[in-house]
Amino acid sequence: LEDASVDQAEFSGLLSGIETVRSKWHEFSPEPGMLLVEGDRKDIIQDVQKGLSSGQFHFKDDPSLQPIVDRIIAVLREFQDKGVTVFLRHRNRRFNRVADELTRKARKD
Repeated sequence: LEDASVDQAEFSGLLSGIETVRSKWHEFSPEPGMLLVEGDRKDIIQDVQKGLSSGQFHFKDDPSLQPIVDRIIAVLREFQDKGVTVFLRHRNRRFNRVADELTRKARKD
């Protein structure tokens, strides 16, 4: 993601995280009935919430984000179709040291 915008990197990171959880879901025993997705970008969490509740969300300012958000919504809907309750929550960055450290590390690499 060298040439990615901040938003492209944020949405791509969210997608990567939920796809990783999906790929490991079968390893949980028993399977959880809830998935909590947290992010420190309030606007991104709100955009995904809108897309999940309405079935779609359209980006007018940056159409390059549309396929990423569509995929995020599709993966989260897969969880819902399995009976998993999906919660999206904004988590203030100052309370999210792990994500902040990963961001710093990714920028260095």
